[in-house]
This record gives sequence, C-alpha cells and structure tokens, in this order.
Amino acid sequence: MHFINTIRNSVKRLPGIIRTDVNPQGKHVAVTYEDDQVTVAEIKHRIEAVGCRIVGS
Repeated sequence: MHFINTIRNSVKRLPGIIRTDVNPQGKHVAVTYEDDQVTVAEIKHRIEAVGCRIVGS
C-alpha cells in the first residue's frame, strides 16, 4: 500500500489532477486531469520520479 500512496501523493501535487487510480496487480495507473492545467509529460515525469517505468501511454 505504501507504493500506491507514493504514486498518488506525487501525482496529486500537480495542478489539475482530479483523480489517480493505481492497480498494483495489473501494474496500471490511470489519471484523470484537467488538460489545460497539466500535461501528460508532467504526469509521466512524476510517476517516473518515484521509480516506476512508463510503458505505453
């Protein structure tokens, strides 16, 4: 659970983040966001910064 919270907390610090869902079994993160406030690149950077590798988009 700690890893899930680390991802959520890192992403939610960005402006425009509405929701972050993390599925550790499926190794999947879904982010709902306001695209006029944050970019996909910024979100990916935050996820990678906590040690996750981005595969696909």
